[in-house]
Amino acid sequence: KILLFFVCFAGVVGIIQAQYG
Repeated sequence: KILLFFVCFAGVVGIIQAQYG
């Protein structure tokens, strides 16, 4: 589902932000 994909995408972005930050 689109919602599930969005949640997973947001989680990946959060991890990337944490590594770059």
